[in-house]
Amino acid sequence: MIIRIPYPSLSRPAAWCAALLLICCCDVLTSAQEPVKKYLNVSAIFSYLGEDIRDGRVYHAYVLTSQQGFNLTPQRAQLPIILRMELHVGITNFMTGGNRDWELAGPAGLETHYTFRNNVRITASLTSGPAFISAVTFKQRRGFIFSNNPAVSLMIPIGRQGWYIRPEYRYRHQSNIGFWRPNGGIDNFFFGIGLGHALPTSRHSENPDH
Repeated sequence: MIIRIPYPSLSRPAAWCAALLLICCCDVLTSAQEPVKKYLNVSAIFSYLGEDIRDGRVYHAYVLTSQQGFNLTPQRAQLPIILRMELHVGITNFMTGGNRDWELAGPAGLETHYTFRNNVRITASLTSGPAFISAVTFKQRRGFIFSNNPAVSLMIPIGRQGWYIRPEYRYRHQSNIGFWRPNGGIDNFFFGIGLGHALPTSRHSENPDH
């Protein structure tokens, strides 16, 4: 069961997603630019919906992540397929009591994005991979686990040198797919913000005048 924590400004995820889409729609009437060739960014993500772990506590995580992406498709593809690799280091906060624990993960997967005017990009990704949690709970066994992360984000340029900020919305499911018990799973919903650098597929793609 997922417990809603009373953070009024973050209590409506659908509204936040709609706001992200509205920003993108401001650019949709103009011609698309080229996708990126590769990128590297660092993000901080914070769970606002935590998992009730059946012992009076709620599992929340505050995670520092790095993401690296490599375009696998031809240069002019408007919906590129990108290999995305991540590293997560996080602190667990149970909010309602208990010690803080930590978690580590290394998921990988695929991402695609669409590029609008001024090189604003909307992205969708799915990553999965091995992880470790130190928390001891009645619902999920401590230790080796899998981390599954569908996410959507925006890449908003800062200047013309390839730098961008990246607001992100992410759902994460952790479980060990039945290798050990208990295996009730731990689910979290995250908002995050990141800073990164992207290289375009061509020399002129960051300049809409060429």
